Amino acid sequence: MTRELTLRTDPNALTIVSVTVAAAASSGVSAANAKLKGGRIISIYPTTNQDQTIKSVAIAAATGVITVELLVAATIDNVFNVVVQKR
Repeated sequence: MTRELTLRTDPNALTIVSVTVAAAASSGVSAANAKLKGGRIISIYPTTNQDQTIKSVAIAAATGVITVELLVAATIDNVFNVVVQKR
């Protein structure tokens, strides 16, 4: 049995946020964004080098700051785009 899921959402409700994990660091954060408070992470993808595995991605409920954590420290800057559905 095959089921098809159709997601209907306002395209303006999605925001793409860039997060950099600097060389020799294991995590990186975005700037605070009150519009992302309570948001939901839809996707994450690299925009430049990704030399380590992503351990976690989270949004701080109080500030809207997005944190990307890697399993081990990056050898060079890793830049990610995080797609967030605003509430």
